[in-house]
Amino acid sequence: MIGFLAVYATTGQFFIQPNDLGKGLHGDTIVDDRLWAGDPDMPVWLHRLWPMLWWLASAAAVVALVDYVRLGNRFTAEYHAAHQNPKR
Repeated sequence: MIGFLAVYATTGQFFIQPNDLGKGLHGDTIVDDRLWAGDPDMPVWLHRLWPMLWWLASAAAVVALVDYVRLGNRFTAEYHAAHQNPKR
């Protein structure tokens, strides 16, 4: 959300481009939340799966953050290059 607002403040344009990593991260978070809030009588192997999914989601969030920053920087650079030398 912060990156979206930063791009909008810089360019005055909305830029939304979902990617597979972000969608996968959202799916992992849903599964993770279900395991955490799930039935306490779940099998032991499901309880052991939760920490692994939590770390996977954390690592994917860092990778997604870097990807979104790179994408936002590219979009703002293209915007500034296009508007720096307007055609006469």
